[in-house]
Amino acid sequence: AHKVSFNKVHVTPAVLPLCVMVGLLGALVRFEVPLRRGIPAVSFCSPASSLLTRRLVSQRFGNNFHQQSVSMATRASAVDPRQLKLILFDMDGTLTLPNAIDFAKMKERLGLRPDEEVLATVKRRYSSDPEKMAEAMQIIDEVESEAAAFLELQANCREMLAALRAQRPDLKTVVVTRNSLKQLHHFVKVLGMDPVPFDALFSRDCFEPVKPEPHIVHHLCDKWGISPAESIFVGDYKDDLLCGRNAGGLSCLISSGCPDRENAFREFADAIVPGLQEFAHLLGLQLNVSVSSDPKEVGSATASTSASPSSSEEGT
Repeated sequence: AHKVSFNKVHVTPAVLPLCVMVGLLGALVRFEVPLRRGIPAVSFCSPASSLLTRRLVSQRFGNNFHQQSVSMATRASAVDPRQLKLILFDMDGTLTLPNAIDFAKMKERLGLRPDEEVLATVKRRYSSDPEKMAEAMQIIDEVESEAAAFLELQANCREMLAALRAQRPDLKTVVVTRNSLKQLHHFVKVLGMDPVPFDALFSRDCFEPVKPEPHIVHHLCDKWGISPAESIFVGDYKDDLLCGRNAGGLSCLISSGCPDRENAFREFADAIVPGLQEFAHLLGLQLNVSVSSDPKEVGSATASTSASPSSSEEGT
């Protein structure tokens, strides 16, 4: 019988639809793995299923999927907090102060141009060379670890998260970062809230493809029976905003009081706020705000007004 090549596996045309169906079912397989005591289970995507997802997306939409899907997504016109059921937070520059990670140093060590995105370029360049890939990821991990020593929370981060849990217990809250699982652990430790105020936490080690592609939003909406239109992605970089938009949901830019950031990413945002206190007000939350003596939590407006989109690079 005539045979058709499908990802280097030869199958007959008659069983090709069955193979595709089995592959799609495999892509839905998830593992619930606890991070550590006090942290809720995090949904992990197996390497095999995430590879399959990338192949199917590439075949259907091409390599520029996230750019094409902006026009395909249902773009919400306003943020109505009463309709929201899912909030996805970026970590670096959103829940923490921006510019901790030295992306210029990271790109120099990796031999990348200033305009090249780190993860996308590294994976494309070394996808067929595991040894080179491991060396590059080691460099990324080292630079991220250096930044961890200077991690500081955005002003009113704890207060906003506490208010969310107390006043909107119906809302699912998730952290989605392109940083490593190790640094996600570190953030939760610095946050120091017990119980941890998130329903799930995702790093680049946990789920692929990473933002701006919308798969993580769709996965969580399917898991919890939520419409993407009832979700909002909160972040400080365009890929955060595009992830929400591409999924068919809302996006909110945390500008940290930086006019350049607002101007650069305005077109991708349904709402723009300078900090987490203002985001809480957008949701109709009442904050119990007091002057913090914690050196790890300082005012975002005073510490970050000079932060520019170019200085924070591609965000995580």
